[in-house]
Amino acid sequence: MTTLSDLFHINHEVKTGLRGDPFLWRDMSIAVSYLPVPESADQFEKMLYQLFHQLTGKALPERERGRKNENWMEDGHQCIDRYGQFGMSGGCVDLNIWQESNIPLLKKRFRDAIEKGNKIIPGINPLTTFSYDKLFTIPTAHNDCNYATGIKGDHTLFVIGFNADIPGTAAEKNTISRIVSLSKFYGYDSFILFNLTRQQIDFPYERGQEPSRQPFFENAEIIQSLIPEKDLERGCVNILATWGDGIIKDFNSRYSLFQIYTELNQRDDIVWLRLGEFTQQGHPRSIKGAPKGLILKRFDIKEYLDKIQKKEF
Repeated sequence: MTTLSDLFHINHEVKTGLRGDPFLWRDMSIAVSYLPVPESADQFEKMLYQLFHQLTGKALPERERGRKNENWMEDGHQCIDRYGQFGMSGGCVDLNIWQESNIPLLKKRFRDAIEKGNKIIPGINPLTTFSYDKLFTIPTAHNDCNYATGIKGDHTLFVIGFNADIPGTAAEKNTISRIVSLSKFYGYDSFILFNLTRQQIDFPYERGQEPSRQPFFENAEIIQSLIPEKDLERGCVNILATWGDGIIKDFNSRYSLFQIYTELNQRDDIVWLRLGEFTQQGHPRSIKGAPKGLILKRFDIKEYLDKIQKKEF
């Protein structure tokens, strides 16, 4: 027996023209694991075209087979914000290769499996059978909310923001539900939601003392410890910023964000994302209040933190 994801696991025939192509191959292999098994190779091909559009935001152009656009720098490529932007073609996928080679290859593998009598069964994505009792939790030290909660997998969407909801309440389940839907849509098989702060810190300004940074270092260490090894091997870890305008009113959260960024910035494979456009005040949208259907966009966290330091908000 074979799953749709298994059709992606033989990689030696796969063509990758630009640096983003291996990331898209990974995302598509995960995304198909929660889709129904099509009845024919033609239906599978149609599914792949739809999935390509969903994951890249770009519909493959309709044109004659064999007519390739040689100049990908003009219109033969698509850049994807959540992929690493390293090198000249960083984050970009080659439309010609996907239309002329990779999708036909996957279609052929589907047809060959059927002709050989190899039954294709639905795959298992941890988010497909998601239930709240499977969530792991790391509690905070100062209230009834969790510092971290989620489900582990091989390709994780990290979400950092304010999570003031009490575990198990309708409000928390609504937030988790939105994160699950967003993760599945973009080909992740897991997610972890972090609070910006794990414990309330007493800043002794009046005594002229330097506050302890240890709790904030611990926050960053927890985040790093939960990054899947496969994401590290692939060289692209995605963090979605969702704290909204509330960060300006909370010095603890701003200080925590600076320390988390300082620790994680030692890696060059961290890609920060935001959901749609910024709020009117210039902050990444909270996932709770954001309209559904917003796309993930690259977020320049360094520029954002510079603005906070300069008090430009």
